[in-house]
Amino acid sequence: EGLIDFFLSLDDCVYGASEYGERFLTAKTKYQGNLWAILGGVSCLIMLYKISQIPPYRLLPNYSITWKRLRPVAPVMLICLGLGIGTSIFLPPAYDEVFSAVHVADHHPFQAWVYYMYPNNHVFFNLLNSLLFFWIPDPLWGGKAISILAYVSLGVVWFRLWLSLSGKQSILSLVATLPLLLQLPVWGFASQGRGYELYLLCEVLMLVYYGRFIWEGNPKDLKRLPWSSGLGYACLPTFLFLHAAICGLEFFRQIYFKRFRWPF
Repeated sequence: EGLIDFFLSLDDCVYGASEYGERFLTAKTKYQGNLWAILGGVSCLIMLYKISQIPPYRLLPNYSITWKRLRPVAPVMLICLGLGIGTSIFLPPAYDEVFSAVHVADHHPFQAWVYYMYPNNHVFFNLLNSLLFFWIPDPLWGGKAISILAYVSLGVVWFRLWLSLSGKQSILSLVATLPLLLQLPVWGFASQGRGYELYLLCEVLMLVYYGRFIWEGNPKDLKRLPWSSGLGYACLPTFLFLHAAICGLEFFRQIYFKRFRWPF
């Protein structure tokens, strides 16, 4: 009851507030939540210990952002910004993005993080919107800004992947990147204040890190895997499907090559 009172004291004008203590936060769900929190905390401690055993590395490269480094990805960034901003302006908002903005992102960050009233749980997206764009009068545009930034980041990551695969051929890499960026779901969700673009970015990052870990065996990519997967789960619980597929693939790879990678 104390947690329910605290939740409603932050802002009692929440969608389904009258049913919050009856259908969402009950004694049963609180007990189950405590068990999962303990299990998750222990798992995180074990994971952090295992990660600490991997040789250290620089989290960010030690170089300044210069035009020479920025120039190859500049066309992709401009294309993504143009497509994302253009469709955000000319397309009418969808019901779901308005619902998320009004009933979730427009409330206290704690409420945006712990409560989403439908199964497609965009908690991380709504938390970012509530934390970063609280100063924007219309939270709908804060959500659209997050999706556009995720779209630009997705384009840069995919372009740099092809740049490394093609031997730094910029034109070929751009041609290989456009089919992903121009797919209707990818382009469409770039203009919507929903968490799907951010979710896709986490999926691509996990695939890239895992692929580089297989090909190069670089410990830095192994350290980045938990972060990309953790943020992916926070975006949508269906991240489980990709995560389980990658873990299953790695399990059979290790058996096939008779080389077990315990840190993984």
